[in-house]
Amino acid sequence: MAIKPHVFVQFLCIGWLCVAAFYSFTHRNTWPQIQPSDDPVLLEGIVHESLGQEDFKQTIRVRVSQPKLPGFVQIKTGAWPQLSVGDRIQTTCSPTPINELVYGRFRYDRYLAKEGVFATCENWESPRIIGHTHSLSSRLFALRRATDQHIQVSMPEPHASLMA
Repeated sequence: MAIKPHVFVQFLCIGWLCVAAFYSFTHRNTWPQIQPSDDPVLLEGIVHESLGQEDFKQTIRVRVSQPKLPGFVQIKTGAWPQLSVGDRIQTTCSPTPINELVYGRFRYDRYLAKEGVFATCENWESPRIIGHTHSLSSRLFALRRATDQHIQVSMPEPHASLMA
């Protein structure tokens, strides 16, 4: 008696799902452990993502060039100068490991680990821009900003806000 192809595919899919569920259950809290530091550290890296700007601060994700800080560092820093993807910056702050970030029942540490962020930092001083990389993502974000500015100039409100 031969096994039908669709039964074989079903067993293959169920087996893969079981292995994936077991792996994610056993490795859900494993990420690089970073030692907390009370002393400020000079961080230098490239802005990978700009998460937003509110009041007098902006939140960015930076890939730093230090071996003891793997992945990204999420930095809350001063609002000026406004940073964009691809900017190479220097700032001074004290990295905080993500395992200290649990708010009630929401596991913010797991969310950040999923995003590749293993340390957070707060600094109210303005970061120093020391250069800019011309990668594909930085060019796409520059095109997006230019398009948004063109829409704001060429269309009246509220249409411009809805288009941007």
